[in-house]
Amino acid sequence: MAKNLAAIVGAAIAAAVLTVAISPVLAATVQDDGNSCVRDSGDAAISACTRAIGSNLYSHSDLALLYNNRGVEYANKGDVDRAIADYDQAIALDPKLAAAYNNRGLAYKAKGGLDRAIADFSAAIALDPKDAKAYENRGLAYHNKGDLDRAMADFNQVIALDPKFALAYNNRGFVYDEQGDADRAMADYNQAIALDPKLAEAYQNRGLAYRAKGDLDRAITDYDVVILLNPKYALAYNNRGAAYYAKGDLDRAIADFSAAIALNAKDALAYYNRSIVYKAKGDQARAVADYQEAIRLDPKYAVTDAISSLRH
Repeated sequence: MAKNLAAIVGAAIAAAVLTVAISPVLAATVQDDGNSCVRDSGDAAISACTRAIGSNLYSHSDLALLYNNRGVEYANKGDVDRAIADYDQAIALDPKLAAAYNNRGLAYKAKGGLDRAIADFSAAIALDPKDAKAYENRGLAYHNKGDLDRAMADFNQVIALDPKFALAYNNRGFVYDEQGDADRAMADYNQAIALDPKLAEAYQNRGLAYRAKGDLDRAITDYDVVILLNPKYALAYNNRGAAYYAKGDLDRAIADFSAAIALNAKDALAYYNRSIVYKAKGDQARAVADYQEAIRLDPKYAVTDAISSLRH
């Protein structure tokens, strides 16, 4: 009997999560460092923000915006600790700056501090109850904690505040999937795609839903769209490969798992799945090599039942 491929899941991805703040003072002139702090990005924005912060030209509230915006740029560069330090400064200067709480929450979430993140998103919501992004971010944090009911409540609130927030439908659909409500999940993925036909995550998750329903051709069509929209989306190659395997098209399955590995050489799941397909083709040497690499990258694969079938 053919072995099942390892479970492959989609991902609920946060949307437009960082908030850049601006005031009339910061927008006064394009030559001003304060304006460049808002308008530019990367190192140029960080330098402009730093000069503006040190200029002694700004009031407490505008200085808070400058720290917030520099924090956004540090976060975009992956320097989460500096980002948090800037958000701390922004909040100390202006405790009512909702954007700084939202952004600091994202930074804590990136560090794995979900409880701190939720506290900050809640503070942002208390300051601005109509901030759909803060509900979206808190919903994702609750999801990461495994609190599906609170995640669902937050995604519902996002959609109530902004019925055109495509990613909120995608993420709510993901929660419906986890709760076993495949029909509602599919409806939400369809709505997300209708609102944003370029939202790769929605096609990815709808493909998983089609696959779960046994509709492999529609699943493959959705993965095709994901890869067209984002050719570097390794998980879509993994999932399309799994669908091809289920259809008995072993060569296409291997090609897709190989593409996933080419995009991410540390993708243990792709090695594991490719090992199964090689075994199905009778290529024991390649099957064992891939399986050993999967174990090296992620020892959890050593306890799967594949170990017995590949060693014999």
